[in-house]
Amino acid sequence: MASRTTISDLPDEVLDQVLHYLSPKQTILNFQRASKRFARLSEEPLLWRYYCRTEFKYWDAKHRIKQKFDGDAGDVEWKKLYIHRKQIDIRTSELLDSILSQQIGRIEKAKDISEFGYDAKDTLLRNCQAEMHRDDVLARRCV
Repeated sequence: MASRTTISDLPDEVLDQVLHYLSPKQTILNFQRASKRFARLSEEPLLWRYYCRTEFKYWDAKHRIKQKFDGDAGDVEWKKLYIHRKQIDIRTSELLDSILSQQIGRIEKAKDISEFGYDAKDTLLRNCQAEMHRDDVLARRCV
């Protein structure tokens, strides 16, 4: 009987390429939990720099992102930076949803979004391109 080949049989270099096709969420929730080896591969700075580069187009100046992208990947905690940006993305979405659904506190919520600076721009632009089937499509496109 022939032995079965599994993903674990692949060399690290191939698995590294596979990770670039997974979303960061899939990497964290699925791949890195499969084994110690996969967890180690999931922590590679080059992978998280790739996720930062592909998922977020706009960055606030405080990150000095151009210098970070141009520098050595090992000099930056890319996963930590990605998680920080993702949290801003989530919080911006929550605040925007709240602004559109409630009349109370809109100015304060808008101020909170503005304090994120350019880190909120990706989220806001995504909402400006809301799909037509949404009940609040006009509000999202005019924010």
